[in-house]
Amino acid sequence: MTDSLNDFSFRDEYWKRLEEKIGGEEGKSFVYGMKELYSIYDGEMVEWFARLYDPTVGGYYYSNCARDNEKIFYHGMLCDLRPDIESTEQALRFIAQSGLAGAPFKSKYTDFIPSWMKEKLRVYLKPLQDENGYFYNPQWPREFTDKKISRRARDTGRAIAILEEIGSNPTYDSMTGAKGDYLDVSGTPVSRPKATGNNGESTASGPVTYPAHLENADTFRRYLTETYDIRNKSYSVGNTLTSEMAQIIYRDKVLKESGADYSLVDILIDWLNENQYENGLWHPKADYYGVNGLMKTSGCYGKVGRLMPKADKAVRAALDAISTDEEATAVTSVYNTWFAVERVKRHLRNHGGEEGKRIADGIVKDLIATAKERLITTGEKLLPFKKPYGSFSYTPKSSAARSQGCPVAFDGIYEGDINATLICSSDILYYIYASYELIDYAVPIFGDAHRKRYLSILNEANSKA
Repeated sequence: MTDSLNDFSFRDEYWKRLEEKIGGEEGKSFVYGMKELYSIYDGEMVEWFARLYDPTVGGYYYSNCARDNEKIFYHGMLCDLRPDIESTEQALRFIAQSGLAGAPFKSKYTDFIPSWMKEKLRVYLKPLQDENGYFYNPQWPREFTDKKISRRARDTGRAIAILEEIGSNPTYDSMTGAKGDYLDVSGTPVSRPKATGNNGESTASGPVTYPAHLENADTFRRYLTETYDIRNKSYSVGNTLTSEMAQIIYRDKVLKESGADYSLVDILIDWLNENQYENGLWHPKADYYGVNGLMKTSGCYGKVGRLMPKADKAVRAALDAISTDEEATAVTSVYNTWFAVERVKRHLRNHGGEEGKRIADGIVKDLIATAKERLITTGEKLLPFKKPYGSFSYTPKSSAARSQGCPVAFDGIYEGDINATLICSSDILYYIYASYELIDYAVPIFGDAHRKRYLSILNEANSKA
């Protein structure tokens, strides 16, 4: 690594602008806290990210372990270790958010990556879509992935998002509402699939295949009440439901257009409201787990423009969790506190009327007054997750070996992974700036020297592929 990758003097002008925006002692205190937080990031992270890209496949590996080993044995299956859709989307998002592509949180990764890489992304992703509309990573058997609802939903949404960003389309229509071009990766027309269901587990309406539980009101109610224990497992349940929201919303639209006198969205929101505790969470305690569940579950309300009940109590629990002494056993516990604060505050401002705006204003005022303490504490909580090469891991001791229930690396490896590194860097910074409503004044993590180094690694790898 060259010395220039650890020269962050380019940030000075951004710090000055940020301090002036807030003004006075509060501005100085805020910038002091942010500088302490940024001190945990170093230039090695740029090289680590770039070397996880595989130009022979077109996507990013989850970690060094996934890149440097060929196979993993998991629950009786021998699976390849290869680039995956979610890691690829996250690595690209990091480029856009971190300053590598320009202004953080306002730039597009397509303004940074080479044209050859855009084409390799298209060639990598487009063939991964099945006729049923879902995208499948080839290293995991389809029948295995079909049982991982959040995995399948996340991969489908992320693959479609990348294809759209690089100016391409999925081949087939998707249950998220995205329309296919019915062309394979070489541009050859493909036939439109017939609605045949999915091995008895899904039913279809038109060319798009839907999970069986989205067939009608009765199947959806049974799915919620018989499958999920949200009052004790709010994080995992909220994760799955938010992953499915695009499908639920689109299926709801199709049903209404067909004359249905019910709404799947209404059924979901009513069920969530019925199971919410008085503290505003879906967990009896306002601890890390409860706030983690809040972050996930509140997303269901935001995606359909509904105000979450007891939002004022919920956001207070999230604010308290930022500074709690509770030990964080997973990096999401640190990240989700800020995510939850920003999301619930935004819901209050957008859907809570004048009272909601008043509460949101109070939250921002509270955050400004306590900025130095909260920001320094956040950095201290993230440090135990830092690993070699500037990366971060999901737990303090190792990277997570599974992603949404699918094997991505060996157990117990002392290394960082793309998911955790994104969470600990540009993702958490986004929600911090958004919580303070200062996105327009975000300070980039990386600058020109880092851009050049990242591109040089990509181009060198491509020349050898």
